[in-house]
Amino acid sequence: MDTTLFLGLLLIALGAFASSSFSIPFVKIKNWNWENYWLVCSLSAFIVCPIIITIITVPQFAAIYKETEFSTIINIFFCGILYTIGSLSFGLMLRYLGVSLGYALGIGLTMSLGTLLPPLVDGRLFQMVGTSVFVNLISGVAISFVGILLSGVAGYRRSKESNQGDSAELNYPKGAVMALIVGLTGSIFSFGLEQGNVLRGVAVRHGANPLFCENLVLVPLLFGTFLVTFIWCLYLGWRLKSNKNFLKKDKYLFSNYFYASLAGVLWYIQFLLFGMGKSKMGEYTFIAWGVLMSLTIVFATFWGMYRKEWKGSSVTSKVMIWTSIILIMIAAVIMSV
Repeated sequence: MDTTLFLGLLLIALGAFASSSFSIPFVKIKNWNWENYWLVCSLSAFIVCPIIITIITVPQFAAIYKETEFSTIINIFFCGILYTIGSLSFGLMLRYLGVSLGYALGIGLTMSLGTLLPPLVDGRLFQMVGTSVFVNLISGVAISFVGILLSGVAGYRRSKESNQGDSAELNYPKGAVMALIVGLTGSIFSFGLEQGNVLRGVAVRHGANPLFCENLVLVPLLFGTFLVTFIWCLYLGWRLKSNKNFLKKDKYLFSNYFYASLAGVLWYIQFLLFGMGKSKMGEYTFIAWGVLMSLTIVFATFWGMYRKEWKGSSVTSKVMIWTSIILIMIAAVIMSV
């Protein structure tokens, strides 16, 4: 493995760690509903961070956007909207499949489809048929999906062993449909990033550093994501009468804004580092998505171990979760070779 590719993988791994850590600050938030802190987190992650970082890293941004075809930016924007619609289906998927199995299937499909969809749409996948790259890509996706599914089964066993059984509303056919919707729309985010190739080309012609060109794509993509999130959170706040929490003066008000914003910063850092790492991948940029998703699950599992979420689980369940981590790490290596 050459030095450039290794650096790219290292940056993506750091991004995956940020992704797996972004929800940690939420435990410090008091007296706010989900829709309250998620809206502040989204404002930080989807609007404030992308704009500030883009201005700093790509000073020519205005000229670049002006030269780029409007249809390209709109396509990226709508990918962000579709991605958010998928995230709203996540709750129903968990309701019908249970937390552990639903999460594993949703993330697994998002990773697999997000890795395969971009090269399938632009024709690169067919060009790779018969090559070692094609074999590694398909093998890596398959092994990673097995690992993620195994982690879901381990999580399901853990919930039963700790007397935290899943919802009585389990409905696997409906859950499978919801998981497919989540996987398809979740993978749209990866597709939206790939749609930014034209924008990156314009940026390079303007002398922008290729290391930061992904930031230009994230601005319209995440704006689309924020638009739907903003409407949904305010609607929930109106329905649950929780919008007043934003101005409610108590000792937690400042800290709530701080920790929710910090979570947003951590969430954005994953894609800042992801974009930097992806710029080192050459023509095989689409494998970066699979590596990011796989390593995110690995680091999230380590966080779970650190927080003693697996305390009291059987040896079989622990062996299954560690086996799944090993499989996912092997898959990430295979896809990167």
